[in-house]
Amino acid sequence: MVDSRNTRLLYIYDELIRGKTLTKQGLIDATGAQGRAIQRDIQEIRAFLADRRADVSLPQTATGRYRIEDRQPQGDLTDPERLAIGKVMLASRSLANQEMTVLLAHLVSGADQPKVMARHLNDAGYIGAPSQPQLAFIAAIAEGIRQRKRLAFDFTRGGEVHHYERVPRALFFSDLYFFMLTSHAGAHDEAALDEAMQKFELARITNPRWLGHDNSGQHIPDESAAVIKQSTLSFLGAKIDLEIEFYADPRYVTDRFPGTRVLEDVPIPYVPGGPPAVGKRMIVPTVDSYGTRMWLLQQAHMVKVLRPLAIRQYVTERMRMALANYEEK
Repeated sequence: MVDSRNTRLLYIYDELIRGKTLTKQGLIDATGAQGRAIQRDIQEIRAFLADRRADVSLPQTATGRYRIEDRQPQGDLTDPERLAIGKVMLASRSLANQEMTVLLAHLVSGADQPKVMARHLNDAGYIGAPSQPQLAFIAAIAEGIRQRKRLAFDFTRGGEVHHYERVPRALFFSDLYFFMLTSHAGAHDEAALDEAMQKFELARITNPRWLGHDNSGQHIPDESAAVIKQSTLSFLGAKIDLEIEFYADPRYVTDRFPGTRVLEDVPIPYVPGGPPAVGKRMIVPTVDSYGTRMWLLQQAHMVKVLRPLAIRQYVTERMRMALANYEEK
């Protein structure tokens, strides 16, 4: 039996710092105090730890159990966070092999259970899309955006090399590659290597050279967030509402295009394996881009484009061309 409140506080604190797990009922039995008094004591100890001990905490529980826990260092990653980041990076194939190996080693070495993390983040089968290191150039482009600097560089595609001078406005990743955007997020995405080109894959840039700060006087906002919000595909274009009928799991559309509105059920014009026999009519917010058109063609028989008419005509023409490839001559 504990005969004073101060003694009771010291008793509870001493038990906690010894690593014991205490229960409300156990403390009532050990001290003779009422439940409300125990709760006040725990609150005072919790406040004391929050003020004096940045390395530990006394979490609140709904079960009447109390135990001091190590506080995660600010800015550090938990093991589940490390695992999620590592898995996403491996699946992205966005870095050269040697860079990915180093990045994963950092995630593993800082883990609470490094051996377990190493088994999960094994990069033995990893093949990076870029063959040359990317991280230093990524950092340089990010700093160039911050300082509004003009970049001179060569860009190679299909064996052609063109020289450009641009002010980077966004850095984003999509579909295997990091890109530099030098215009606004709604710019037309040119297929040809010409002066209108505004989006550049970093791995295809050579001989980069900073020319100094942009002196045009024009405000140049960072377009990175706008690109991510506008489209999950790596192509630019004007915003459109794409109306389609989709004859498979609607999540294939709604997950890729946030903001998609599912309007109604529609009959499926074919039933290859039986039910379900209904699809969905949807309005998909996206951009009129090469990427959107290629995505539609990938869906083949699972999609029917209703509007815009120009995209509907594009898809039907390309599907006829694809079918002609299989016709016997």
